Amino acid sequence: MKKILTFSAILMIATGAFAQKADVKNDQIIFEGKAIAQIEKDGCGALSSSCNFYISSLSGEPLITVVALEMTDPQQVNSGNPEGKVRFLRFSFTGFDDVAEIRNPAMLNTRAKDVVQSIVKARLIQEDVLDKTAVENFIRANGTRFTDRQKSIRSIIIEDRR
Repeated sequence: MKKILTFSAILMIATGAFAQKADVKNDQIIFEGKAIAQIEKDGCGALSSSCNFYISSLSGEPLITVVALEMTDPQQVNSGNPEGKVRFLRFSFTGFDDVAEIRNPAMLNTRAKDVVQSIVKARLIQEDVLDKTAVENFIRANGTRFTDRQKSIRSIIIEDRR
């Protein structure tokens, strides 16, 4: 029993030591105590119909636009989610044609910190610019699974009964 408790304690400490701490202060993304980018929020209130985040370099150059979206998926209907709502974030990157989508970690209002954690975890911004390799990997890893699913739900199959 002691071994299990000791192992659990070491695991928790190790996990905490490697966790990446990101925060938002005064509309700046702070990582490891240093500002790495600016973030501006548009909408995102309790009754707001839209929620957008604009991430720019410290010098004001646009880098990333993040839009919080919602869709209805019949496969997601359950007692806790009777309408089958699925919330996700769509990332668009300056200079890239493709976008990436991830599940929105927020249950109600999307917070800047939710967006920032994803940006920092994927190391999308390095030295005040987008890291091209990190962005390409983020796009490749996440793709547009929510939009693709939404399209498949809406597609109508027409049978030819001649």
